[in-house]
Amino acid sequence: MKERLFNPYWASVTFVATKDLVSEKLITFCMILSVAAVLTPIMLLTSVKVGFIDRLRSQFIQDSSFREVRPVNADLRDDPFFVELRKWPDVIYAMPSVMLVPREVDFRYQVDGKVGKSSARLFPSDSSDPLLVHLSGKPPHGDEVVLSSDVAKAAGLNIGSPITLTIDRIENDERKRVELPMTVVGIVPDADLPLPSVLADPEIDRAVESYRAGISVAERGWPGVVSTPKQSFEKLIVLTKSNLGETRVSDLRIRLGAARVSDAAPEQFATEVGLPLGTAKAEPGWVHAYLVEKSGGRFNGDDLLEAAAVLHNDETQVIGINPPLYASLLGQSVTVAGLDQRLFGNLVPTDADWKVKPGASFAFNNGVFLPETLAGAWKSSGEKAPLLTISLPENWTTKSLAIGVRILGTAPGGDVVMSPSLLAMIYRGTSVPIAFDSIGSNIVEQSAGYRGFRVVASGIDAVPQLVQKFSENGIGVRARSDEILKLQQLDRSLTALVIVVAAVALAGGLSILSASFFANVQRKRVDFATLRLVGMQKAQVFRIPLVQAVIIACAGFLLSCALYFTVAALLNGVIAAQLGFDGQLSKLYLWHFLAIGVFVILGSCIASLSASREATRIDPAQALRAA
Repeated sequence: MKERLFNPYWASVTFVATKDLVSEKLITFCMILSVAAVLTPIMLLTSVKVGFIDRLRSQFIQDSSFREVRPVNADLRDDPFFVELRKWPDVIYAMPSVMLVPREVDFRYQVDGKVGKSSARLFPSDSSDPLLVHLSGKPPHGDEVVLSSDVAKAAGLNIGSPITLTIDRIENDERKRVELPMTVVGIVPDADLPLPSVLADPEIDRAVESYRAGISVAERGWPGVVSTPKQSFEKLIVLTKSNLGETRVSDLRIRLGAARVSDAAPEQFATEVGLPLGTAKAEPGWVHAYLVEKSGGRFNGDDLLEAAAVLHNDETQVIGINPPLYASLLGQSVTVAGLDQRLFGNLVPTDADWKVKPGASFAFNNGVFLPETLAGAWKSSGEKAPLLTISLPENWTTKSLAIGVRILGTAPGGDVVMSPSLLAMIYRGTSVPIAFDSIGSNIVEQSAGYRGFRVVASGIDAVPQLVQKFSENGIGVRARSDEILKLQQLDRSLTALVIVVAAVALAGGLSILSASFFANVQRKRVDFATLRLVGMQKAQVFRIPLVQAVIIACAGFLLSCALYFTVAALLNGVIAAQLGFDGQLSKLYLWHFLAIGVFVILGSCIASLSASREATRIDPAQALRAA
């Protein structure tokens, strides 16, 4: 290996090339200066571009809001949604929140014997929150909170200080209040949390907003407000006596946020509730039907009212439908179907006492009809009101549910037939934890659910891609992606400008080098002929200008680096301060120097090729003729 590296072949070429350059110091120095004269301005121009863009990027990176993505619409989202969201490659943090926009929470504190009051936005947070990267103290957990420094400073609070959250709601025209003692365990600087904020455990956010929404928080002993259960529908059916027309269909789709509104006969919708095709039999007169569907979302009771308002006449009926569920009743496995009398009058007995409408109470819809196969089991049980235990799918937020029902009699078919409103109350459990309150005989929500979230991207360049991915999934989000896209566009534009200027300058510089090397060969034709005459091979002669090009390029590159560091120190130390530029105005990374060095060496070698080719064409006889 050693012989291969230091063989006479390369040694003779390097010796001759170096000796020739040293013998003509002035010309060699001028060629080195020409390389430096071209390279130094390019390095400085590139460094100013890099320093300027890096400064803008650092401002974006330091402000965590540039990497945050939040939803636009207050749609309910369940736990599986966030489990999947955290698996996205560009997401490093995803925290659900009860409210679409964080609401303020009041708190009371005592410092030096004086009681004070303040308020701040309540954010759910945990130990992996990027907002806590500069945290003093520890992340919030349980009955602990982290404050933004402006809140802590204004109230005179420190780590370890006790505070008491006060949560209010209006109930029957009276203000109700509960209190929650907390301990300050950390403080976040204003740069990370510019607005007054309180960061708390996600369960605190859930408890606070649940109480405000009138939902009981059993673990805290906070009572709820007795209210009618909310309803949730997978699809809507609109029955009409005449064709709606494209205008009203379009208006219906826009007002409900629906993805599709399709036209079909009423008899075709039996499969939507798990019945054989053609089972549905609408009341006389309803000759047209429209199926209204959402993409990745569900309808609620308000949507039924909104649809009725859009259609606003007696010639239409809006019906919410859901697929059947599996359940256990009287010790047997059954299928539970919610059938509306207006669409399935042939399957629902006439003595059904349901109140099928949005906002209907559980008490008016808790009656069910048994299939004939269960009639004997019910009579054997003494005809007591049984519990209907629903077999809930794994992706539901509610994990278990058993409700008390009244037996109204029997119905044809093999399913347990219930009010579609009761089935819609059960389907509310897809996105919100619900339970059956046996004392109040009502279905109650155990949490307000999730209507918002805060997603943090892995970097600012990933934000536009995340926004696009949310859009493809039918979720409208807001982020500062426009500003990021402008920064990316500015970066690309400045890079293109630098490349164009550098290409023109390098083309001129390499042309000068090429001409210099070629002229040098022409001036020394006799010398090259003599080398051939004494036995040097063509390949060796070919490499002499190449070696000289490498030496000139390396020397010019080193001189350019020295000049660059000198001028860069002036730019960063004096000019940047005069311009009010906070940071390095001139900045290059190691890979920039490596890339420039390799490019200059390769370019110089290419510039010397014409000279090398000319050297190999010199006839050795020229040396004899010259003698």
